[in-house]
Amino acid sequence: PDLIARVVASDLRPTAVLGGLDRERLSAMCGSFGLKSSGAKAELVARLVEFYDDLTFELRETKDEREAWYS
Repeated sequence: PDLIARVVASDLRPTAVLGGLDRERLSAMCGSFGLKSSGAKAELVARLVEFYDDLTFELRETKDEREAWYS
């Protein structure tokens, strides 16, 4: 969380940060998120950026207690 906060505060583009990593590290990151882990470095970076773009950090309110238990 601290690293993410520092990256966000620095105004660096995610592609710039991820582009500094080697292909093996990017592949491992994709694999850990269940993403396809093969392809060129640019493809791996694009997959990770897309994955993070889809995440939401908003508090969700629900009336279904099963959803709370699942979370």
